[in-house]
Amino acid sequence: MPDVVFLTLPEIKDILRGDDENEKLLAYSHWMILDEEQEELIEAFMTLIERNDQPDFLDSYAYYLMEVLTNNPELLEQKRDDVTTLILSKGDDLDAEDLLSWMDGEIDEEF
Repeated sequence: MPDVVFLTLPEIKDILRGDDENEKLLAYSHWMILDEEQEELIEAFMTLIERNDQPDFLDSYAYYLMEVLTNNPELLEQKRDDVTTLILSKGDDLDAEDLLSWMDGEIDEEF
């Protein structure tokens, strides 16, 4: 069985400065696993969603964002309004109903 290699946060940030969207997507998934600097990661996903127009990447970033938010209840509560506005702003490019119900379901479970 091959060894699993996880990137460090400095390695991840180095990849994110590059141009390869596939490598960036993989780097973000590694960052999520590290559970470090989650607020910065959330901001990065929000920026990517705001600026992206490629449906495959847009969906991935939106679902990654929801995953990070649902794993960080305090950040979820802080960012809820901004994330809702962002998701709705993408119109038909994202499945807003699914994403927002996921987020709202997590908030309801907290209370």
